[in-house]
Amino acid sequence: MQSYGMDRLTKINSLIKAVAVMFGTLFFQILLQVVFGMIIGALSGQSITENEAAGSFYYKVYEPVYHILYGVTAGLTALFIYNIYYRGKPDSFYCKMFKRKHLLKCSKRIVIFVLFGLAMQLLAYCVLNMFYLFAVDSPLLKSYAAVSDKLSGRANPMIFLYTLIFAPFAEEYIFRGLIYGSVRKGFGCVAANIIQAFLFALYHGNMIQGIYAFVLGLLLGYAAEHKKCMPEIVGLHMVVNISGLFIVPVFINLLCVAVGSYVSFIIGTVVSLACIGWVIVSGIIKPKD
Repeated sequence: MQSYGMDRLTKINSLIKAVAVMFGTLFFQILLQVVFGMIIGALSGQSITENEAAGSFYYKVYEPVYHILYGVTAGLTALFIYNIYYRGKPDSFYCKMFKRKHLLKCSKRIVIFVLFGLAMQLLAYCVLNMFYLFAVDSPLLKSYAAVSDKLSGRANPMIFLYTLIFAPFAEEYIFRGLIYGSVRKGFGCVAANIIQAFLFALYHGNMIQGIYAFVLGLLLGYAAEHKKCMPEIVGLHMVVNISGLFIVPVFINLLCVAVGSYVSFIIGTVVSLACIGWVIVSGIIKPKD
């Protein structure tokens, strides 16, 4: 009975820590936005909503700087805390292979991880675009499109830099590092993975983005559980984001020209699921002893 009580207390404690990390991250973001808004107001004498020039300056300069500042400070803080409390046994595969001069094995693993990231993005892209075909006028999809355009890099090169580098760094150490590390202590790996992916989805604040983030979070959580090599998981997230800007859209557009939209998205979904399944059973990502 006492063991059951302690186990329940451990689960509650781990959940509280995980939720606290997420809301602490959101609070930090809001605080930065408020501070930056006050700076703009002080410089222009008006708020960004009252002054068109101030608003333009905010979205072109200060908002990108805010995103990068958030990514760096939040990511480094999460990295510091993670290394103290949650870091598991590091994956020394690359060190061993470089010492033994097995560069081919290193290259093979990197290629497979890149394919894994491409497949993750391809799956999300095809599923979301199938939703677009059937619900093009949905307010949810329009809201998602607005957010996606804003963070895709077309709005500003610095936002582009944040999306490709700083966001993956911060999000991985916050969610697959601190949050997953916390709930993993109170729950099994499957439950912990679902919890961190759910919180990752909530963090994005948009239902369509949330669905995408939940699926991505599950796959990244799976990789984090079995690899225990956070820099590699950050790299995997970067591949997902990069392929979402440069590779997957181009591939799908070419496929659409050849066979049409519906068939293209079905092919992309099947190919991505097959690739993800192959990577999982290939032995590249597997539990450590």
